[in-house]
Amino acid sequence: MKKGKLTWLILFILIGLEVYAAQLAYHTIGEVISSLYLVLIGLNAIPIVLLLSKTMKKWGVVLMSIIALAILPYQFYLGSLLNPLEIEAEKLVDYLEREKGENGTYPQDLSDYNFNQARLENHFRYQKLNNEFELSYFVGTPNTSHFYLNQTGQWFYYAD
Repeated sequence: MKKGKLTWLILFILIGLEVYAAQLAYHTIGEVISSLYLVLIGLNAIPIVLLLSKTMKKWGVVLMSIIALAILPYQFYLGSLLNPLEIEAEKLVDYLEREKGENGTYPQDLSDYNFNQARLENHFRYQKLNNEFELSYFVGTPNTSHFYLNQTGQWFYYAD
């Protein structure tokens, strides 16, 4: 494959990955940052113009690399946390319901729960409220949360 065609292929692969990362960001750090990522992705128009010029191709490659590095590594790291947090959250709900079934009440805190991955513990918030409870977790920022309502048995998401 010619060098020029490879550059274009890499550019469009990076743009696809950036769009995926922006969609993922909605669930990890919220809709505001996700929207900012989309604006940043739009700046790929500049490398495209530079790649079309005869003298500025290298700057196009540099700029497309900077844009990709601004979005992809951190978002893919947060994405790697999302699934384990979802799995741990379901296990927590099962634990809380099992505790209520065995003891007649939900636990006061999560101190007796053994997290499968200790690094995830700080991502969860739990509060017992009379005969109900609030459970939530965040991925990238506490300002966005996935929360469980045991009255409905459903998970919800608050983006920002």
